[in-house]
Amino acid sequence: MPAAVTDLPTALLTGLAAGLATLISAIPSILGALIILLLGWIITGALAGALAKALRAVRVNTAADRAGVTGVLQRAKIRSDAAGVVAGVVKWYLRLIVILMAADAVKLTAVSTIVNQVLAFIPNLLVAVLILAAFSWL
Repeated sequence: MPAAVTDLPTALLTGLAAGLATLISAIPSILGALIILLLGWIITGALAGALAKALRAVRVNTAADRAGVTGVLQRAKIRSDAAGVVAGVVKWYLRLIVILMAADAVKLTAVSTIVNQVLAFIPNLLVAVLILAAFSWL
């Protein structure tokens, strides 16, 4: 057990030293999280661009035109085509995973828990949107 601190300057120096030691020990994990975020952000953007190109190459937009999806996007004032919307959703889903990885690297359990809950909710949301779209199409 450490000795009791009886004067203010010693108490301040002890507290500052402990805080500085904690900060210095956290620097590697903070740098790792920043690297994960930076690389993940770049990679997910590139993957989304490649996915949009691939979807356009297999003519997803013409299928979306025939299904009426393009009209819905235009009425909603969305400037992107169907392939761009799908690629955007995938990009942000992957970016949430990157944020989760960075939060885990810094051991931010509260952030990790929230991002996990959001990631678990997204498939349910997509199914609900698909059901609504199917019934509005009928």
